[in-house]
Amino acid sequence: MKIIAVARKELKEALLKGGVDEVFTAKDGLEAYSILKELHENESADMILVEKALADAIGQKKIVEMKMRKTLPLIVVIETDVPSLRGF
Repeated sequence: MKIIAVARKELKEALLKGGVDEVFTAKDGLEAYSILKELHENESADMILVEKALADAIGQKKIVEMKMRKTLPLIVVIETDVPSLRGF
């Protein structure tokens, strides 16, 4: 199973150590949405993890619409509890 993540650069190393195959970094919701849309349309992975702060910036409606168009790859929003990253 290939797992890709879309997250801020501060989380890249931790995600890779945790078993994620590839991490695409984004500085904001607009950049994250562009990356997520391309990965989802190209079926680049079996599962795409999206950092919650970026998912919130993208908007749940857009993510749900993406999921409704294609069921695979699976999109999962992940919560991060890193004090230095709060307040994004």
